[in-house]
Amino acid sequence: MERKKYLLISDGSSDKCLLPIIDFVLNAHFPNLVFEGQWADYKFLRKPPQSLSEKISSGIDLYEPDWVFVHRDAEAVANPLKKRSEEIQMAVEAAKYASKNIFIEIIPIKMMETWLLIDEMAIRKAANNPNGKVKIQLPAIRQLENLSQPKELLFDLLKQASGLPQGRKLNNLNVFKIRHFVAEYIADYDLLRQLSSFQHFEAQLVYLKAKI
Repeated sequence: MERKKYLLISDGSSDKCLLPIIDFVLNAHFPNLVFEGQWADYKFLRKPPQSLSEKISSGIDLYEPDWVFVHRDAEAVANPLKKRSEEIQMAVEAAKYASKNIFIEIIPIKMMETWLLIDEMAIRKAANNPNGKVKIQLPAIRQLENLSQPKELLFDLLKQASGLPQGRKLNNLNVFKIRHFVAEYIADYDLLRQLSSFQHFEAQLVYLKAKI
């Protein structure tokens, strides 16, 4: 089977949570390809790139990917998909070697954690308490893109799901680390197909599939 290397370029290491989501969509649309994904890590460089276009150029130099996934959170900007898409396209145009690669935008509304709030059992497993009895309430899928603080909500749910009492153990629960496990434990991201931001992401791969 043909192999493809892809690279995820994002603002921070927490966005590595997107790798299982990318794999889910790629495997759905390109079952005859084998993918090797990496997150672009620049911290070992003497002068890490700062701008998005510099990150793209450095990422291509360092990792030599076939496909490049560029992530930006929509956050609180007006017309978030349009605004962030324009920013990504400008950065791609300014980057070196851009014409030699395929670029796909990932723009969650409002942030990456929104896409992790779909699976109660994945949250319980990530909190190392899959059989916990404490009730946790996930938002309805139609409400996800209207959440003001999805990251804080995910962290609160992880703490609740842990079943730990108030005190030192709960305070020491590293929610920043275990949110990565949430992404890994979600086996089916199909619910995200109801979200406009995910539709924007997947539509690019559907278009790409028709071209290759």
